[in-house]
Parts: sequence; C-alpha cells; structure tokens
Amino acid sequence: SLNILLTKKYTLTFINEGEYDDKLDIHFRATNGASITDAIGETMALSYILLFDSNNLPTYHLDSYDAAIAWNQLLYKRILDYQLIPHLNFAKANHYKGRAGITLNVNLNF
Repeated sequence: SLNILLTKKYTLTFINEGEYDDKLDIHFRATNGASITDAIGETMALSYILLFDSNNLPTYHLDSYDAAIAWNQLLYKRILDYQLIPHLNFAKANHYKGRAGITLNVNLNF
C-alpha cells in the first residue's frame, strides 16, 4: 500500500495486494482500492474504504467489491488496539447485491 499525507488530519492510502497459490482452484487473487483516514486525536481514527477483489478463474474478473467505514482505536501504546468495521459486500455470487457485515479486530502486540 501507498500512504499519502494530505493534511495533518487526513491520509490517503492506495491498496494493491496480490496472492498466488498453486494448490487452490483460484491461482491468483488481487485486492485493489483506496481509503481516506481521518485522525481523531492521537489514539483514534476513522477510515472510509472502497476495495475491489478479483481472481483469475475461469478468467480474470471482478469477484466482489466492499464499501466500509473503520473505527480504529489504540488502547495501550504499542500493546493493544482494536478496529471495528461495518461494511457492505457486493459479491458476484449474490449478483452484486449488497450484504451487510461487521468485523471486529483486536490486536495484542508483544
């Protein structure tokens, strides 16, 4: 990913990830997108995210796209943080109709 500091408060991030696996039916999967992060104080941030997921079987195609808002908070510096992400997923398997979901990530670093 590429981070661009827009102001002291806002950061633009371009996300480009790829994964190749010779053992699965899907040999190549790519995730591309962008997010804008709004720093709220020194320990909290709100991110607006748009991601596109593609794979190469049977041919390279858009598999899904996601729109999300992520709340990030650092509880203990370099030790404990969490992220709460409500999102809408528009998958090819669901004829690109939105499906709501929520993700909670808790990170313990030591």
